[in-house]
Amino acid sequence: MSDTPKRSEAQKAAHAKYEKTRKNKPRLPGGYLTEEENVLLGEMADVYGSKKAAIFKGLELLKKHTKQYDVGDE
Repeated sequence: MSDTPKRSEAQKAAHAKYEKTRKNKPRLPGGYLTEEENVLLGEMADVYGSKKAAIFKGLELLKKHTKQYDVGDE
């Protein structure tokens, strides 16, 4: 027997509708952070407004840096 509470028909319908809209959207893989990584991400989230914004700002800066030094074009 499952410990999951039963969902109403309305909940099932809402989930199905939401699933259709997000089905083919790209997503980030989940993963665990070390405590140090979590602290750093939290600090950057405070600066950039969210953890997601901090991650993508870091990626933009990394891309700019790698183009500057032609890294990865070998």
